Amino acid sequence: VFFQLFQLLFSIPFVFLRNTMNIANNPVGLDATVAWYGFGFILYAVFDLVFLTAFYKSGYKVGKSFIFAAIPMAFLMVAIEATAHIPALAWMDSYQPAYIRMQVLILIAGVICFTVFMVLAYQISVKRFTNVDM
Repeated sequence: VFFQLFQLLFSIPFVFLRNTMNIANNPVGLDATVAWYGFGFILYAVFDLVFLTAFYKSGYKVGKSFIFAAIPMAFLMVAIEATAHIPALAWMDSYQPAYIRMQVLILIAGVICFTVFMVLAYQISVKRFTNVDM
């Protein structure tokens, strides 16, 4: 969890640097907007829930658990990046002040999702590890 949060926090200065340098928008997917950070929390939440609960079923085969968790994360990543190409959702890829409030709602939803999924992953993993450890 620490490295995931560090990765998100580490990227913030580069968002401001990019805006100061007037670099063109990302033609492929979402730019690093407030909504993008919310989606990042959701991606990490899904990965952690699947990975940790799968790994602590047996305590072995970390690679299998990683692949198992990477599959839904990859589908989510494609769906999130595709939102930049849907005209009705263009506000997610905008730095305009008028859209910040809607993007903050996605960020809040992402943080809540991350928190709930981490608590759930912890509870399930502890229960499974206790069973495996016996």
